[in-house]
Amino acid sequence: MLTPRKHLTKKELHKDPVMNKISQFTDYVQTNQQVILYGIVGLLVIIATSWGYMNYSKERDAESVNKLAAPERVYFSGDYREAIRRLEKYCAEYEGTVGGGMGTFYMANAYFNTDQYDFALQYFNQYLDDYADNELFVMSSLMGIAACYEGQNKYEEAAKQYEKAAGKFPSSHLAPESMIGAARCYRMVNQASNAKALYEKVTKEYPETSAARDAKNALDEIGA
Repeated sequence: MLTPRKHLTKKELHKDPVMNKISQFTDYVQTNQQVILYGIVGLLVIIATSWGYMNYSKERDAESVNKLAAPERVYFSGDYREAIRRLEKYCAEYEGTVGGGMGTFYMANAYFNTDQYDFALQYFNQYLDDYADNELFVMSSLMGIAACYEGQNKYEEAAKQYEKAAGKFPSSHLAPESMIGAARCYRMVNQASNAKALYEKVTKEYPETSAARDAKNALDEIGA
């Protein structure tokens, strides 16, 4: 049979450690009520500000993509110098947005297509450092850096960069092309064994691609 619980006297309540903690907490809340309320209000302000910023960011991203259309048309028309002029202004205005990332990538390519390799390297690296939000653009930027080194006759650096790009995205349709680029650069510095290994890898791992056909032709040329 259960024994009825004994009711604690006021004196016993005062001695009870649990009740003491509850009492202390109640006293703390009453004493610091204003501070606690300020803290709650402050937290609500932070939440509201974050929500507002996220909505602003979405609107800003949408605006940036919309405003990119004009310089993008110039870029795709092949007028790269005019595209650079427009994209520089655009990227400064929409830095940190989705459109700003795309604009930075286009500007890197525009500089590359006008043989301004130092500027192209700057913007390819800027895209990778600040955006890198699109796998195709990331892969293309890595290959773009390699192509800049190749354009500067820095063939060994270019080869390593092409290999880096292919290794980062081996399932990309650009991977075998990047490996062909690496092999081509190795041949330029008389590293035929490295080139041969890459050509053979392309034919084995990407047999149905145009890169594989190029690799087979290259192997015939070097007598492999």
